[in-house]
Amino acid sequence: MAILKEKFDNPTTYEKGEETDRQSSYFFEIMGNEISVSFIRVKKDWNMFVMVDGTIEPRDNDGVKNDTYTIFSTIKKILDDFIKNRNPEQIDAIGDNESQAGLMEKAFKLFDDYFSEVKRNNVKVTAIK
Repeated sequence: MAILKEKFDNPTTYEKGEETDRQSSYFFEIMGNEISVSFIRVKKDWNMFVMVDGTIEPRDNDGVKNDTYTIFSTIKKILDDFIKNRNPEQIDAIGDNESQAGLMEKAFKLFDDYFSEVKRNNVKVTAIK
């Protein structure tokens, strides 16, 4: 467990983008690819989108695949920041397909089971096609 925790405790630096009462955005770079994590408020819940170079569509990109722990570690750190600042009741992570949503769900389960502030929230993962 300690090794897994260590792998997920190694985020890269990220920048906070423009923020409104209905939206928060964060950006970071992995091997020349811009990763953005956006939260959009829908009524009282929040939708979360993770995009690589401006798209949520699945793609083959070795640079992104090879740095999975850094990506999820950074997303975890961003989630912690977002939760501290916004105190949401629910976050729905939106994936482009079932596989992407399943991957997000597994990551959230790891965060919840081991060491994240996400566990004090009701995090639901939803897939859109």
